Amino acid sequence: MAGLFQAFLIALVVTVPAPRKEGLQSFTGDYSVTFLGIPVARSTFNSTFDGNSFSVKGVLSAAGLAQIFDDTQGSVSAAGRFAGDRTQPTAFRVDYTEGKKSKMTAIRFKGGAVAKTENVPPLKIQAPEEPAVNG
Repeated sequence: MAGLFQAFLIALVVTVPAPRKEGLQSFTGDYSVTFLGIPVARSTFNSTFDGNSFSVKGVLSAAGLAQIFDDTQGSVSAAGRFAGDRTQPTAFRVDYTEGKKSKMTAIRFKGGAVAKTENVPPLKIQAPEEPAVNG
């Protein structure tokens, strides 16, 4: 289901329209994923633009027969601003539940660079592998 979640994140980025200076604007997009005509996932994304600022919030879940095999649900949010021809993120957060396991990742940005990250549960840090010694 992680691949499906990544596909929805890509949809989030692709569906962000160009900014306008006309004040507050909102857009909603509903998406569904099917396999051979059978629903496997659905999502809704809401995008809000106010001048050069934007926020996008979305929810997604397994649907149809996919729920029998993998009951995944989640939400994602992103915020930032448009600075000239660049997009500067300020915050990103994803929460999801896969079966009985809940996970969250939050990223804060400052000046377009990552300033703080948080993962719940914390990521397991693996020790680097030692080089093989030829004897």
